[in-house]
Amino acid sequence: MILSLIMFLKFVFAGALTAAQQRFLQNKGLVLLTLTSLLVTIVVSFLHGIVPGVLVSITDAIAGIVCAIAAIIWAIVLLVGAVVAIVTAARATADTARSTALAAATPG
Repeated sequence: MILSLIMFLKFVFAGALTAAQQRFLQNKGLVLLTLTSLLVTIVVSFLHGIVPGVLVSITDAIAGIVCAIAAIIWAIVLLVGAVVAIVTAARATADTARSTALAAATPG
């Protein structure tokens, strides 16, 4: 029942996000993260539904491992993106500082 409520709320979130602003769909990272969340919830529902009630706790642990793997993959992707953004910002700041220093050092 809880898993069904979570899935319903995720669909409401996706619909409300789309209704609020169509430009959210242009953000590929947000769309992929939302789709990953929906996919992982479907996988968990499938794992809970495929086995008899006695074994659900075991498949719940497997579902937790699947969720953790998806989270680790997203963490790596976001970490790489953050490092690239930091390096780009540092280069831009260094270039700006260098050009400002050259402009101040040259007479005229």
